[in-house]
Amino acid sequence: MIGVENGTKVVIRMQHRWGDGQWTNDVLRPGERKWFWWEFKRANEDKTPRFHVRFDSDLSPGTFWENYKLQAYQAPDHEWASAHKYTYKYDGNTRKFIELYDEKQ
Repeated sequence: MIGVENGTKVVIRMQHRWGDGQWTNDVLRPGERKWFWWEFKRANEDKTPRFHVRFDSDLSPGTFWENYKLQAYQAPDHEWASAHKYTYKYDGNTRKFIELYDEKQ
């Protein structure tokens, strides 16, 4: 389980994928949360593929892509409380850049 929250006042357009799979487009509105999970194909399987996220972190015109590999928690359910949580926040006081922060740290 991975949970991603938008802690900014702007819409974040991001892409995500598990392992080497296809990129999927997604949108997080201000204050919105989404969570993602990998379902194992058989009992006792314990290897979760890496979860990749990329997004335009520069709020000025143009594009500056940031890429992250996020760590998932294994969980018995698909609830926000069970997720390894990450939050999009402004980087510094200028509000010109957005970063994705691990809330575990």
